Amino acid sequence: MKLTKLALIAAMACGTYAGNVFGDQLNDIRLVSCDCGEPVCGCETACCDEDPCCDEDPCCDSGCDSGCCDSGCASGCCDSGFNLGDMCGMLSCGDCCLGDPYALFGECGSISAGGWVQLGYHTAANGIFNTRPDEVQLQQGWLWAEKAVDGSCGFDFGGRIDYVYGTDGPNTQSFGTGEGWDNSWDNGPDDSGYGHALPQLYGEVAYGDLSVKAGHFYTIIGYEVVTAPDNFFYSHAYTFNNSEPFTHTGALATYNASEDLTLYGGYVLGWDSGFDDNGDSFLGGISAQLTCDWNFTYATVVG
Repeated sequence: MKLTKLALIAAMACGTYAGNVFGDQLNDIRLVSCDCGEPVCGCETACCDEDPCCDEDPCCDSGCDSGCCDSGCASGCCDSGFNLGDMCGMLSCGDCCLGDPYALFGECGSISAGGWVQLGYHTAANGIFNTRPDEVQLQQGWLWAEKAVDGSCGFDFGGRIDYVYGTDGPNTQSFGTGEGWDNSWDNGPDDSGYGHALPQLYGEVAYGDLSVKAGHFYTIIGYEVVTAPDNFFYSHAYTFNNSEPFTHTGALATYNASEDLTLYGGYVLGWDSGFDDNGDSFLGGISAQLTCDWNFTYATVVG
């Protein structure tokens, strides 16, 4: 979005927000108001002057003459060579924006779809995942479709569906009660064979800083996750296999109490169940950004 003269004056007076949201997100710059109420469009983030991770406002200091603002930051800053991540002292891994995972069908507004493929080889079985040693296997052939929610302009509705086929399929099914809706979608000779699963199918509503999803979704428990692109290692820890849920069915609310504090709370039907009850449980937690380099997250499921 090109800045008009009026917007440039507003940017110089109020500041801009420059974010490099971890490795798989694009750099972006958004004009915000320092005293905006909730919910108001464009007020999802605080002013750059109030951001502890950004000592100065690079876009205002440069007067937007670098070409980043003129080219539209939604397309990324690599095109203009304007590295906001480096200017804020963040790790750029040699590239100013790593970008999002490839979307198979592009993006139309808040609606997007995509997927990935994970092939692997390992020499030892490890519990639930990585169950077929000494052979090359398709672990995840993944497809997803999503309508993201944004409550900054009032009520917004969306949802997501995920489908996976591979040797990780049976491990991602709703096997908690043995009767889950996709628990029988196998086509291998045993429990370590290939199979299908729908690990996520939920609707979501958002208003301001509060969003609520209802349906079948990933857990917030633990560091490791089912989705391959979001794990640091190819292998999995025993705690992930044996001590943590993979999915839940129920409702979960997320509230962004501040720029650095997020609260979670909701009701779920136990662990790894489909739309069948595996025990009434509370799922909740807290995530706090303590410094630019340290984040504290605590999550629990009780029932």
